[in-house]
Amino acid sequence: MTTQLINASIDLGIQIKIIHVTDYIIHRPLRDYLSFTKSIIAVSMPITKKDGAIMASFALDTDYHQVMRQKMEELVKTLPVKEYKIYVDNGPIDDRLVAELAGIGFRGNNDLIITPGRGSYQLLGEILVDIELPVTGNPSKVTCGTCTKCMDACPTKALPGNVYEKCLVGYMQQKRVYSDEIYACFETIYGCDICQSVCPFNSKVGTKEQYTYENLRVEDLLSATKDTFDTFKDTAFHWLGLERMQRNAIVYAANKGIDVAHLFPTGDVPEYLQASIDYYHRRRA
Repeated sequence: MTTQLINASIDLGIQIKIIHVTDYIIHRPLRDYLSFTKSIIAVSMPITKKDGAIMASFALDTDYHQVMRQKMEELVKTLPVKEYKIYVDNGPIDDRLVAELAGIGFRGNNDLIITPGRGSYQLLGEILVDIELPVTGNPSKVTCGTCTKCMDACPTKALPGNVYEKCLVGYMQQKRVYSDEIYACFETIYGCDICQSVCPFNSKVGTKEQYTYENLRVEDLLSATKDTFDTFKDTAFHWLGLERMQRNAIVYAANKGIDVAHLFPTGDVPEYLQASIDYYHRRRA
């Protein structure tokens, strides 16, 4: 069964490693509704990178939640399970902990899972199943050593520590007003690859000729309405909603010198969105 499972994963373009559920619950408790779990299949989907794009690399193609879930559903079909649960960066399971325990890679100084030979440009998920599968993974012994390139390059100095609290990714997702110093760090409209782009483990990660959303423009977001925003339903950022994406687009436009003032939303807008408009006018003055 394990060979069949691994072969199926290879055909689907994903990497898998298996751990017993007890390996996980030593570190984190499981919710009661997941008590059926006997094995956890750690899943990794490698992606390519595109430096300097309008969004982080993971967001340039169709929403990875959709893509990975489809692949993982196909993988489950090879197993004699009665009950299972799939999570892709959106559930009560710690994706990075599972990947770390299973040996998908090690947790780097950038708090991402790094797979030697493949780097950190990968997306994580897991399948919880009600059958016992042979354990195929063990934690990696590789580390970042004395390298601090990601920490030195992080524009908001989020590393090390509570990454989400100070990471640009976190700032872009929250409904908050920030200082001009933070706004000035917005080099994309969604996501940030800086800590990955400088990582030596990613030196061999390639790019590709075309990405689904590489030609997305800030004008496309600023001219959207709450009704037409659903045209972006297959993007990784759709869940964030129109107003937060417009905030990000306005700040990005201010930093890049893009003239979009004529497209600014008017009327009663959230404070955090108005703050981005005010920043734009200060930056462009």
